[in-house]
Parts: sequence; C-alpha cells; structure tokens
Amino acid sequence: MKDTYSKSWLFSPSLTWRLAPQTQFTARYEYYDAESSNLEGIPVDPSVGTNTGFKTLEGVPLDFNSAPDDRYSFRRGLTHALNVLFTSTITENLSVRLAGRIAEIDTPNSDFRWGLSTPGGSRNPHTGAWEGGVIWRNASTDPLAPNWVADPAPALSDTITHVGTYSTAWRRERDLQNDWSYIVDSDLAKSTTLLGFAYSYGHQNSQNNTQRLPSFAVAGFSRPGTAPVSDPVTTDNRGLTTRYQAYLSEVLELFNHRLVLSGGVSHVSFNSLNGNKLAAATSDSVAGQLYPTSGSKATCNYGVVVKALPNAALYYGHSESANPSTGRAVYLGTRPNFSVGKQDEVGLKVQLFENRLIASIAYYEIDQSSYAVFNPANLAVPPPTPQLPDLVLSREASGWEFQVTGSLTPSLSIIASYADTKNRDPRGVMLRGSPEDTAALFVRYGVSSGPLAGLSAGIGVNYSSKRAGDNPPGGYTALSTPDNLIPNLPSFYLPSRTLANAYVSYARGAWSYRLDVNNLTDETHYTSLSRSIIQVGNPRNVSASVTYTF
Repeated sequence: MKDTYSKSWLFSPSLTWRLAPQTQFTARYEYYDAESSNLEGIPVDPSVGTNTGFKTLEGVPLDFNSAPDDRYSFRRGLTHALNVLFTSTITENLSVRLAGRIAEIDTPNSDFRWGLSTPGGSRNPHTGAWEGGVIWRNASTDPLAPNWVADPAPALSDTITHVGTYSTAWRRERDLQNDWSYIVDSDLAKSTTLLGFAYSYGHQNSQNNTQRLPSFAVAGFSRPGTAPVSDPVTTDNRGLTTRYQAYLSEVLELFNHRLVLSGGVSHVSFNSLNGNKLAAATSDSVAGQLYPTSGSKATCNYGVVVKALPNAALYYGHSESANPSTGRAVYLGTRPNFSVGKQDEVGLKVQLFENRLIASIAYYEIDQSSYAVFNPANLAVPPPTPQLPDLVLSREASGWEFQVTGSLTPSLSIIASYADTKNRDPRGVMLRGSPEDTAALFVRYGVSSGPLAGLSAGIGVNYSSKRAGDNPPGGYTALSTPDNLIPNLPSFYLPSRTLANAYVSYARGAWSYRLDVNNLTDETHYTSLSRSIIQVGNPRNVSASVTYTF
C-alpha cells in the first residue's frame, strides 16, 4: 500500500546473577513501542460471488491507501514488562525452574474502514451461495408459502463512506510458573517426571467510539486531508481474569530408547468478571452490569514412540487443551465456559542415506469447540454501534502432512513439504483464510572450499490453494428444512498462489553480504478479512545487507 509505515523501538536490558555453580537468576526489563499502519485494504468487486472468479473493485489501484496520513488508521502497542527467571539443579536428579512476569500494556488503535454504500449482491436462499448483481427477497406475505425472487442490485454510488472505530485498551498482567523436573536414568530405563503450577492474572479496560472522515469520490480516489469527527464513547469494557493450572507429566524410555511412553494430566480453573459499563438495560440485566464467570476443566495427553528399526520410528499422540471463555454469553449459559481442543496424530519418521535425509509422514484429526473469532459484521460501513460480540465457532480438521529434509551432497540441501488438509466448521463449510492444499520447496547450494568458499545461494517456492475470503454468518438459509439443510457459504474465495523467494550471500572473515529477492516472479496475491477488506501482498522487492561480526 502507498504511504504506509512501520516503526518500533525496543529497549531490553538484562542481568544474570550466578548464585551458585548450578543456580542462576536472570532479570530482564522490556520497553517496546511499536506502531504501524492499519491496512484498510480495498473491496472485492460486487460482481464476485461464491461460484465466480476473483477480482478487486474495478478501477481501484491495488496499492490504494485511503488513510489521510499516519495519524489515522494505525495500530500501536506500548509495553513495559519485567521478566525474571530462576533455575537450579538441586541434586543430580532434581531441578527447578521458576519464571515470573509483570507487564503493563497500552494499545490505542485507529481502525478506519471504507466501503461501498450498497452490498451489490446477496445470498441465494436455495444454495447458500453469494451472488453478485442481484438482491434476493421473499415476495410472499405468507410465511408458509415463501416466494423468493431475485431483483437487480442497486447501482453503486460514486461516493465512498469512510468511517472507523477508535479504541484504547489498557492491560495489566501478572504471570508465575514453577516447574520441578525429576530424572532417573539407569541401564534399563530412563524416567523424566515434570510437576508444575502456573498462575496468571489479567485486568483490562477498553473504550471504543466511532470516527468519521469525509466521504470521497471513486473517480480519482483522492484522499481527504481533514481531521475526523469523533462520536461519543459507546463501549467501556472491563475484564478481570484469574487463572490457575496444575500439571503432571511422565516420559518413560525403555529398551535402549526404542520404546518411549508418555502421558500427562492438567487441571485448569479460572474466575473472571466482564462487561460493558455503558451497556443499556435489557430484560435480563441492569444497565452497565458486569458478569461473573468461572469454571474448571481437566485434560490429558498421552503418546507412544516405537523405534522398530535404528533408522525408523512410528509414533502416536493424543493431546487436549482447554482455554477459558469469558463474557455475558457464558454467564447466560449460551456458550460453554471453555474452548476445548483435541488432537490425535499418527506418523512415521525415517532416516536414510547415512542419516543425510530425514522423511516423515503424518495423519492428524483435530476437534476444536467454542472458540471466538472477530465478527465480520463489525467491518460494515458504517460499523454497528455498539460493536457486535465475537462469533463463536467450532471446527473439525484432518489431513496428511509430508516432509523431507536433507543434504543430498555436502554442498546441496533441500527442504520439501506438502499438506493435504480439510479444515471445516461442523456444517462442512471452509473456514476463512485456510487453504486445504499447501506445498513448499527450498533448495540451497553452498560452497565450502576453494576460492569461492563462503558463497551460497538458495531459492524457495511455496504454494497455497484457494481460500475462503470470509466467514459466513453461520447457520442455514431461510429455505432450509430438517431434511434439507442448506448452509450459508463463504461469499467469495481468494485464488491459489505460488510465491518464490531467492537469495545470494557471501561470507568472508568477519564480513558477510546478502542479497534477497522476495516474490521473485512478481505474482499478485491477496489476504482478506471480509468483502470490503482485501489486502494485496507485496510485489517483487529487493533488499541487501552487510554484516560485521565481532
């Protein structure tokens, strides 16, 4: 994008004190101030639908930036943090680790968006697919006999609305983790036992209000230079969460490390208080009410590795995780108080050609329930006031992964991978930004002797299949029946893309020189949040560096 920027400042001094030969204490302070443009993107063309090709809005430059200057449409984070770490080997078998952190984080954001005044299309209730150029409506007044018809979409306005949300969030965080490790190693077996406890506390206040910049015309895409008009604060959120976790794990290696058994349990509990102090009263709440929530959850993990041959290992693993949910939906019982994930994976790893080549193949299945994602309806122009709550989704993912890493010769090495993935919600609908086929290849050649010693070059290529451009609103269309459920589909898909990057470097003594070319073929590629926010990836770019090591 034109006229975008990114700047940051990091100051992080540390002090390490060796209290004893096997005991040390480290303290590190971190000051991090980072600010960058908030990329507003450009809209997808209204003619684009679920089953059409992809293109951005006709006539809009791919590098167009609608922000007047760097005072608007920005993201900033200012962090003050103190980290401490204590480690000690108490006996030959027993060691301890204690880590702590306190932090204060300030994150003001100016999140402007621009978009078309009319949607330019709608969702077909017969198929769940988005269709550009038509507006589907029910022409019947009889709810038992719907009559859905498609009318031409209204003509697009030449005037673009430019609105946004200004938010300030201030957080205080405290974390503490204590691990104890006990290792017994004998001729018959090796046992590693880990016992630990973790505590975290977070307190956040945030405020939001809408802002409006002057509208601008499509023709010419000239950006206004006047200041925005700020509306009153509409949300004043407060959140407090205290979390405790205790865990125990065991790894047992038998038969000269040819059989490895592992298992563990974890218990998480939390208490939280959340709410909008400016929220209006409803039938089940008073104005400005804060909602308490709490819960506890036990999870487990286990696995086995069998090294049937010296150069081959077969493994299976099961893992679980649980993250607390917060907010009014939990209090009212419309959302579980934990987002739970479960994964099962089985795979085979082999080492070939005197261990110069490592190859692996794995199959996995993942189940994740009740996790929150940003509600794309908040990206509407103008945005809803107050903002809508996050969407709560579940997903089922499965797939195959292949990887090969190795040195074909002392000078030539490769890394290659391929993944065939299915990542869908419970209705079978693809999730936003999740390609279902990916592949990558990196080849490096380095000269280790002779007059060109220190010279190396590499090229990498990565492929991604088409991706859903947005998350649909969920649920099923109005014409669905118990015997014929029609899920709402993504309104568009981003095309597949293949990117190539290359480098050449030369090192001699303390000096090294490097030239990088990213997006070597200058392919146009995209990411997206919604139909109104298509972000165009970087074109071909070249960078060089010189490094002196002392």
